[in-house]
Amino acid sequence: SHPRLFSLGLSAGAASSSLQTVGNGGNSENLFHGVWAESGALQHLPRIDEPVAQVVFDNFAMAVNCSHAPEDQVLQCIRDVDSADLQNVVGTSNRAFWDVAVDGTFLQDSPQRALVQGKIADVPIVTGNSEM
Repeated sequence: SHPRLFSLGLSAGAASSSLQTVGNGGNSENLFHGVWAESGALQHLPRIDEPVAQVVFDNFAMAVNCSHAPEDQVLQCIRDVDSADLQNVVGTSNRAFWDVAVDGTFLQDSPQRALVQGKIADVPIVTGNSEM
C-alpha cells in the first residue's frame, strides 16, 4: 500500500507546510497527502529580486565576514563558513537572516495569486491558530 504522508507544522513550520501546497505550481509530486498548519497561513512574500531580499542577504554576508569577497564570490564564501560559526551568528544576532521569497522556480508566484488561480496541491488542508 502507498504511505500517506502529511506535512505538519507550527508557526514557521506551518508557514513552510502551507508554502509546500503552492510550490512547484501546486504540483506536490505526490510527496505528501495532506497539510496540518497551526498558526502559519499563506502570507505575502517578496520577490527574490526586490531590494528587501538583497538587504537580508547583504546583512548575512556581513555577519559571517563575507562582505569583503568579490561580488561573484560572496555566495561561495558563505558556503565555506564553518557550520558552528553560522549557528553562532544566527543564534546570537537580533537580525533576521532569512526571508522566504518568490523565486520564480519553486515559488512561481505569490502564494495568494497561486491560491486564487487554483495552483495549489489537491490535498486536504487543516489550518488555524494555536495558543502557546
